[in-house]
Amino acid sequence: MTVALAGVTAGTLYQRVFCPLVDLRASSVVQLVATIIVLAPLAWAVEDMRVRWSWALAGAIVFLVIGASILAVNALHTLMRRGQATRVTSLVYLTPIFAVVPELAMFEVMPSGLSILGIVVTCCGVALTASRPASRVRQSML
Repeated sequence: MTVALAGVTAGTLYQRVFCPLVDLRASSVVQLVATIIVLAPLAWAVEDMRVRWSWALAGAIVFLVIGASILAVNALHTLMRRGQATRVTSLVYLTPIFAVVPELAMFEVMPSGLSILGIVVTCCGVALTASRPASRVRQSML
């Protein structure tokens, strides 16, 4: 999770500084192609390359490609264009919390007290980041 968060943060800041007006469709294609270039050789070397197709697998692929990759990344970049990168990136911390709800709904697994405490602390931290007023420099520019 730490490596993923560092990667998302670095990528977010890079895009914010060096290509803030890039076409989101083009950036999604670049992201997906770069992912294939890195992961396809790893999959070829490690996996047996046999796929057992099922509706569950197809649903997971559709969700991950369309929902998590294309829509989520475009939403992230759209929010970055309209706000501060720190506020937007802080939303990444909410990702694990969204796993608790389907786990409860589908498998009736109740979150532990420690999980609930973690959810509360995380939500408070993200709320503090998101509700922080814009910097005085930015306000004076308006």
